[in-house]
Amino acid sequence: MKRRNVKRGHMVYEVMDCCNLKYPDNYFDVCIDKSTIDALLCGDNAFLNTAIMLKEGQRVLKEDGGVYIAISYGKPSTRSFHFERPFLSWSLQERVFHPAEVPDAQESEEKAHYLYICAKQRNWKQVYQENFEPVILQLILHEKNVNAGRDLEEEQDKDLDASTQIQLDLERAKTEQLFSRPKSA
Repeated sequence: MKRRNVKRGHMVYEVMDCCNLKYPDNYFDVCIDKSTIDALLCGDNAFLNTAIMLKEGQRVLKEDGGVYIAISYGKPSTRSFHFERPFLSWSLQERVFHPAEVPDAQESEEKAHYLYICAKQRNWKQVYQENFEPVILQLILHEKNVNAGRDLEEEQDKDLDASTQIQLDLERAKTEQLFSRPKSA
């Protein structure tokens, strides 16, 4: 892309971890995710990494009018809840785009793109501070259960045994270190 747009000297291309952006809070007017969410959801620790990426996207958006736009192949039934996590504070709009050149309805549905438009709310920092850690801990436990092949519904019905509680406490400590409060500008 950099070579392709060499005449556009004002454009800057950087490579970095979408789960650890090196920008200050409230930096961008718009963040565009072109199937990054789809890629993360195909990998290890999918829900956890997606949550952290969205947290970072929200953090770097400007408080007044910052918009996160995700372009995805994922239908709302498989994507919306990621954008609606309790630690995210934005209004969500969903749009679907069907390819015009595909007359068959089923094929058109299969080739559709979904647009998720998230407008950052002013109370984002308070919502984040109150809700991020519990959600992340829940996702860590979820990922461990998935990786261990446990039946999640069955696990939810059991009381936590002592070793699980210790493990959860250790994860909480790691989470506090790795995912501390939003970075300041």
